[in-house]
Amino acid sequence: MATLVFIASATFSQSPDYGSERVAYLQTDHFEKPLHVWLPENYEITKKWPVMCYYHGTSGEPTIEYMRMYTGGKDWVLIGMTYLKTGQFQHSEENLAAERKILDEVLATVSRDVSIDLNRIFVSGFSKGGWVAGLFLQTDTKLAGGMILGAGTFTEGIAQHPKKIYIGIGETDPNLAMSFRALREFSANKATEITHEIWPGIGHRFPLDKIEPSSEPMKQWLRVQAGVADQEEAIGWMEPALTAIQKNEDKTAFEKLELIQRMKASPLAKLLDAEGTDALAEVEAKLLSDPKAQTEQQAKTAFFKVIAYESRDRYVTTLAECAAQYSKIVTAFPDTEYARQSTVAMERISQTLGGATK
Repeated sequence: MATLVFIASATFSQSPDYGSERVAYLQTDHFEKPLHVWLPENYEITKKWPVMCYYHGTSGEPTIEYMRMYTGGKDWVLIGMTYLKTGQFQHSEENLAAERKILDEVLATVSRDVSIDLNRIFVSGFSKGGWVAGLFLQTDTKLAGGMILGAGTFTEGIAQHPKKIYIGIGETDPNLAMSFRALREFSANKATEITHEIWPGIGHRFPLDKIEPSSEPMKQWLRVQAGVADQEEAIGWMEPALTAIQKNEDKTAFEKLELIQRMKASPLAKLLDAEGTDALAEVEAKLLSDPKAQTEQQAKTAFFKVIAYESRDRYVTTLAECAAQYSKIVTAFPDTEYARQSTVAMERISQTLGGATK
């Protein structure tokens, strides 16, 4: 049994003295460096708070900064986790069980001093952390949900307990297809709610808020899961955004269509009333009547069909077959957005195959 103690007299109480940082460091004999624990700025001990446990990438250290960036430091207790072993995660039932045991011990320790909701425990992570979060979500029935970032799923099989899941991936990330595998695997449980977002214009990196194009759906998802978003907020988001899209004369009909479809897939869209949902559907239908938008949509459909096939496995034969199919999209739908993305996909596969032969 691991022994967990707070260091630097950073103990939790009704009025914790964290200075301006509101962070404590949790030392365990399992890890050289302490874990980070963040109390939200609006923390009240009389409430039960959801917890987000964040797992860093291969060369990272325990941190809560990415999650604090997207939560605004509010509404969530954040725990920056790490791993028993450094380097790439070696997937086995034994290794995964050991990591889950540590997570349970950490949560038990934090819950002694912090008012957390044990029915709303979430895991998240980027890159290595995203893969590990995916494994937790597939196997741990106690988790309410989580975030798979810059990653996908290793194995087939779904979590039997329904979950709330956000999957985020860069447009040129080598793991793009495997994020679609995660989407497919978790979607098999019809009670699981999933938001899947492709971050435009970036590769294998986290979309830093206010530094580069950030993820509005990720912010929304965190607010929805924290229970602070409501229908009024959803309508207040939808109406000006929809108006801005409609009035934007610099965008093509298909570019507007893409924005509308992203809005429809956003977490806040699920909170809209019938009038708001109908408004989005009406604009989408109008944009789909544009001939050029129809061609672009056909290219998009073909692209997602190929990437769904690519997500089956990482075999060289599958990747080569998909590269050929992406090439056909480029030929059939020249000068379209998804011809461009197919070209990017071909380059991504070429790099993967090049690495496989070295």
